This record gives sequence, structure tokens and C-alpha cells, in this order.
Amino acid sequence: AVVSTQSTGVSDEARGEVWRVLLKLHLEQHSHRQRSYRNTLLAEKHRDIKLKVPTGPESPDHEAFKVAMAAMETDCRRTESSNPLFSGVDNPNQACLKRLLIHYYLHRPEIGYVQGMSDLLIPLFTVIRVESEIFWCFDTVMNRSAFSQGEYCNLHHQLAFLREVIGLFLPGIYRYLSTTGDALSLTCCHRWFLLLFKREYSLSDLLPLWDTLLSAPSPFF
Repeated sequence: AVVSTQSTGVSDEARGEVWRVLLKLHLEQHSHRQRSYRNTLLAEKHRDIKLKVPTGPESPDHEAFKVAMAAMETDCRRTESSNPLFSGVDNPNQACLKRLLIHYYLHRPEIGYVQGMSDLLIPLFTVIRVESEIFWCFDTVMNRSAFSQGEYCNLHHQLAFLREVIGLFLPGIYRYLSTTGDALSLTCCHRWFLLLFKREYSLSDLLPLWDTLLSAPSPFF
């Protein structure tokens, strides 16, 4: 049933649970009771991460944290700024996005914060809506994304695959690109794969596309 999402997408009503399974928040073979217990454990683990937030200038990473916080603040304000769900002064959903990015920064200090992460949070927030569950789904997305791969290695695989597709289905365009400088590096497509098409589609069109992306095997996502 999960694999079928690759070709047809899922209904809006089922999407939340399907994404929880695809992102390993819920295990497909678990009962409702087992899933509830696992959610409780993950919520407690998320609370432990919240306790790591630096509380004052005496914290050893205070300055780096302040810089990252400023970047998150700016990005969260700009991300989906025309969407009523996130727009406006003192919007609680925008504040939640920022909290989640802070928690991820503390949970994965080797990755920290990079511009664009807020874009990847938006679809998850829209579908999942429970803060601790959004966090762990985001952690899985990030682990599978180009952000967390050395030298963006997943991105290189994805672009190589795209070149093969162009060569197979659009040979004329492939030949043209191959004679035009470094056009076959497909630099113009980097953002597609880095942000999983978040900035290329409206949210209503993006969610069915993510049904497919989240169910795709590595290295395609």
C-alpha cells in the first residue's frame, strides 16, 4: 500500500499517517497502542532536546547560537509569507517553525542551520501538525537530504539520474546542453533537489509530489 503512493499519491485524510510511516515515525507493523507508546517516548526525547537551549551569554556556544537564531528568525518570517497559516505578526505557527529549527540545530550540531531548512519544514507542519512528531519527521527528512550529506553527495546522484533521463527522453535537448558550456552540470536544477521542489510548486501541488518523493528509494531521496 505504501509503495502505491509513488504513482497515485494519497488522500488528504490519509496523508498524515502515510507520511508518519514513510518517515519511520510509525512502524507499519505496529498496532495503534504501540504507535502511541512510541510517540510518548519520542515526545519525551524531544523535551530533553529543548532543555539544551542556551540560557545566557555564559553558555560556550552563545555567540554561534545567536547568529543561527537571527538567520532562523529571518527565514521563518520570509517562508510562506503569503500563506495565512504562517503569515502575520506573532503568528504561533511561525513561532513553532522557529522552535523546531532551534531544536534541530541543538540536536544535530554537526549540521547546524542552513538557509532553506525552513522550506522543508513547511510541508511537514502542514500535514503532521503535532510539534514533537513534526520534529522527528523533519530529522528523518534531513538525514536523507542533501543538507546532511558530505559534499551534497545525494544531490550529485540525483543530478546524474536527471541527466540520464534527459538523455533518454529528450536526446535533442541533451545534445544541445552538451555543447553549451557546462550546462549539463544542471546548476539551475540544484534547488529542485535540495528543497524537494518546495519553491517550484504551490503547497497544494507539492504535497502529492512529496507522497512520491518520501516513498522513493535512496539515492533519489
